[in-house]
Amino acid sequence: MFSDIKWHIRSVLDGMRKEQRLSALVFAWTVFCAYWSCHGQYESYLQLYHVRLCAADELIMFQGHWNFGIMLLPVFTFFVMKSSRESLNIQQLLRYRSRKKMFRKQIREGIIYAFIITTVMLAVETVFARAMTESFINWDQIDSLYYSMTGGVEEVSFPMVLGMIFVMYLVKFVQILIFMEALFWCPKYMPALWILLILLAAISSWRFDGYYQFFSVQTASWDSPVKMGGAFLLGILVILAEYSVGVRFIRKIDLYGEMNTGE
Repeated sequence: MFSDIKWHIRSVLDGMRKEQRLSALVFAWTVFCAYWSCHGQYESYLQLYHVRLCAADELIMFQGHWNFGIMLLPVFTFFVMKSSRESLNIQQLLRYRSRKKMFRKQIREGIIYAFIITTVMLAVETVFARAMTESFINWDQIDSLYYSMTGGVEEVSFPMVLGMIFVMYLVKFVQILIFMEALFWCPKYMPALWILLILLAAISSWRFDGYYQFFSVQTASWDSPVKMGGAFLLGILVILAEYSVGVRFIRKIDLYGEMNTGE
């Protein structure tokens, strides 16, 4: 098992190395988005709402449809698509001898991509969020955004908030990548991926409780474990449903993107 994990990690890193220039551009774009999103926000909230933002507040805001859904997720998805474009071929299918096993291999590598990219993204965002605020977390103070939104204070550690944000990012990213991995079996359907990303961003901008808001850590719902846990569990159920539908889909598709009836 561990040897398989190492092999998948090596495969992902090899794919990233083959796209070194694109990797550098994606990292630079991530840095720009982090700076652009939090630049001036601390002063604005202090002047307009008389509250002091902390790094945790900034990270929660980063999860929205504009920063993550529009500016970052499509770029990350394109990067994974380019880096893993050789993961599905005749040689790989002959090695695994099963479409289902091959699809699982794609998903495992997709999860590794999501883990690496989410880690780097959150590290960059945390650096800028802390640099442009006065503390990592201030939810135990009455001049905090948390108090302004909930009417109470909360003793919570920054690593706990960071960990929850990381998990919810991972859930969203894996959901998108599983959809993408299934479409690799029939590239002519790949435009459906970009249509999905556009729809998710549009719905989230139209409704406050859209996709990117629901599958995120929210300040107002932090003291409600039911809401937090419910969003996570629903996210896992979506992933499992995607896997089940994906397996059925790839059984009807050959490697040339045509429908067939055999395994």
